[in-house]
Amino acid sequence: MKSIEYSFLDRTTTIAAMEQFCNDAKERNATTITVPSMFIKKVKERLHGSPVKISTVIGYPFGWSPIEAKVAEAILAMVDGADELEIVVNIIALKNNDWQYLAKELNTLLAIIRKQQKQVCFVIEAKLLTAEELTRCCDLYGVAGIDCIALSTGLEKELPSIEMIKAGRRQLAERVAIKITGENISETTAQAYLAAGASRIGVFVK
Repeated sequence: MKSIEYSFLDRTTTIAAMEQFCNDAKERNATTITVPSMFIKKVKERLHGSPVKISTVIGYPFGWSPIEAKVAEAILAMVDGADELEIVVNIIALKNNDWQYLAKELNTLLAIIRKQQKQVCFVIEAKLLTAEELTRCCDLYGVAGIDCIALSTGLEKELPSIEMIKAGRRQLAERVAIKITGENISETTAQAYLAAGASRIGVFVK
């Protein structure tokens, strides 16, 4: 593959490990790296002069944080220098069909992030959803003007199926990228995801 993204969200990571991760990302010509928000400033310094973009996760890993908490987290991440924010959708609200809450969360965060001209991606765990829930998510988030929808957080052992990716691609506007994040994604698997309609592959590093 010509380009790849890396996520380093190990809960026991150290500054030294994060610095090495940044060095590796530059050597591998990563387009974007996703890091915990507390490391954004250090990572930005480490990547100074590099084209690698910095992304962080908001409401990670399950999206349970109240909207107000996600807003505060997003604002701080942007102040610290994040280029993109990946918002984890509240899975409890989703599984309870609280689409009004999800729409409020989406619209509130999107307005704040767009005001700062940052990229925004909303993250769902497709393997935990029914076909109907996945369709409704694509309907809600796809028309909102986001840049990307991620179909995995990287935490589940099983990644979204090829059919899930195809279903998402059929449902979403072409301008909305589909991202798949996971551990041990081989080049063969990545190429299959890209052929199915994904356009961003994130390798989950531990």
